[in-house]
Parts: sequence; structure tokens; C-alpha cells
Amino acid sequence: MADRFHCLKYGLAFVLSFIGVKMLLPLLAEGVIMVVGDDTHSAFLDFTHRFLSGEYKQEFINISLGVAAGAIFLSIILSLVLHPSGATEESKLFRSLDPDSDGN
Repeated sequence: MADRFHCLKYGLAFVLSFIGVKMLLPLLAEGVIMVVGDDTHSAFLDFTHRFLSGEYKQEFINISLGVAAGAIFLSIILSLVLHPSGATEESKLFRSLDPDSDGN
């Protein structure tokens, strides 16, 4: 069954990378405020202050859930549509040991 979803590992790698970057966003926002300063007035700094105060918390949760679910769904669909380029040695061994298969 695992060889059927051969693209799933790439989807999961993307999801884990996305979550890791998302976890670094508050640290990056604090760093930007420290470098630029609190006294500067710009739309970007206003956004970072509002982001750090949790004003956009629900929107970021919804977007993150959509990205994670979409990436996993897309990797499953791609695995079903696209066939692997070549059979791996492990899958050849499993097929040779399976009594129900024809040995190919």
C-alpha cells in the first residue's frame, strides 16, 4: 500500500517545512521591530505589531490548515495519477515474495 502513494513523502516534507517556517514568523517579526524600531510608522510595522498581538490568529490558523490539507490531498492525487518512474528493489522483492502475484 505504501508504494501506491509514492508522492506522499514530498507532500509531508512540504507540510513540515511550512509549519517550521510558520513557527519562525513571530521571531522574525520581533527581529524586524528591533531592527527598524518602534517609533517608525509604516504599514508593515503596523502589520507586524498586529500580528504579534494575535489579531490575525484565526486567519493564520485557517490558512495553515488549508495549506497542509491541500498539500497532502494534492500529493495523494498525484500519487494515484502519476506512476513511479521505476520499480524500486524493495518493491521488486515484495512482489517476488507475494504468492498471489505473477512474479513480474
